[in-house]
Amino acid sequence: MTIWTILVGLLLVVSSLASLWYFVKTLIIMGKDSVLIAILAILFSPIVHIVWYLAKRDQLQPMERRHFKRFFISFVVMFIASVAFSYLYFTMNTTTTVSTLTTV
Repeated sequence: MTIWTILVGLLLVVSSLASLWYFVKTLIIMGKDSVLIAILAILFSPIVHIVWYLAKRDQLQPMERRHFKRFFISFVVMFIASVAFSYLYFTMNTTTTVSTLTTV
């Protein structure tokens, strides 16, 4: 394993935990407004969060806005880190073989 694979893997774990933490916090905020919206947010995670945040952002407290922004940022970082980790992991595990022509 290269050092980059380990670092990106750690970034992936940290961003996943942060995303889960802010997912729960935003669900609590959305659940105060409507339980049905919170259930839909569990099923269709980032889409419902984005639509609800854009519709209600003027009515939110600054702390609640911060939770939503951090959820969105951690979600994007988790996506980018997962793409980078999969690229690094699969390029590390692939081997190039050269076929040789042999005559019998």
